[in-house]
Amino acid sequence: MSEAADALLAVSDRKAAATSNQGVGKLYSGVRGKAKGYVEDALPQLGGTIAGFMA
Repeated sequence: MSEAADALLAVSDRKAAATSNQGVGKLYSGVRGKAKGYVEDALPQLGGTIAGFMA
């Protein structure tokens, strides 16, 4: 799950790195560590949602 969480968060990482709004970048940096745990916790539900659309 860690690889999947890293891949999903990589999108936000790139956006935060490219922002011209320093406040947003600083805020994102502050929550990034916790975000990975939240994403990992949500992955099973996300998988179930995707599976529901594939059925």
